[in-house]
Amino acid sequence: MVWLKNIEITDKTAKADFSPENTGVWGHLEVELSTQKVISIEHVPGYEMFYPGHTKQKLIEIAQTGDTATECLVMWY
Repeated sequence: MVWLKNIEITDKTAKADFSPENTGVWGHLEVELSTQKVISIEHVPGYEMFYPGHTKQKLIEIAQTGDTATECLVMWY
């Protein structure tokens, strides 16, 4: 699971801080919505593999649905 906070969606980008597995350590990710490419990322050491991808996908989903939440929890199995 990954927590997202400080979610900001504009017409061009989506960004948020993310914390994997209740570590209390925060990274940051920004994605360009037109290309769905990550344009900036600050990784959480030791959690570089899955968490940025889940963060990116959730930000794109939030932007597409018009959700205005500024925090959310992403879970998968």
